[in-house]
Amino acid sequence: MACLCATAAQARGDSDRWVTFKTGHDSSYGVVQHQIDRDSIRQEGPYRTFSIREWIVEKKQPMTYTINDRLFFVSRKFAVDCAHRRFGDRFIDSQNAREKATSLDRMHWIALDKVPAVDRMVCR
Repeated sequence: MACLCATAAQARGDSDRWVTFKTGHDSSYGVVQHQIDRDSIRQEGPYRTFSIREWIVEKKQPMTYTINDRLFFVSRKFAVDCAHRRFGDRFIDSQNAREKATSLDRMHWIALDKVPAVDRMVCR
């Protein structure tokens, strides 16, 4: 019984770890949620950064890809300029070497008000 309770508590804890900030549609997978990993939020110089996963709603699993027969979870890093109330809507890093990240000096910034979940989770 104690083991069952620990597993349930761990499952609840993991669900608190991920916060959806954007929902999109993929032609292959259907609805995909972009979710902030709350454990990844860090201050890096003038920016706060965080990593995301892409959650496939219908399959109830994170998006994955393969390279050389190895399975990887999609994970991308984003930056937020909390002081100037703006969010860099292009990723600055990815564990997938095939993806091209955007540098901060070429970033497209949007008002933080347009992504309230990012504001709430990352800047407050």
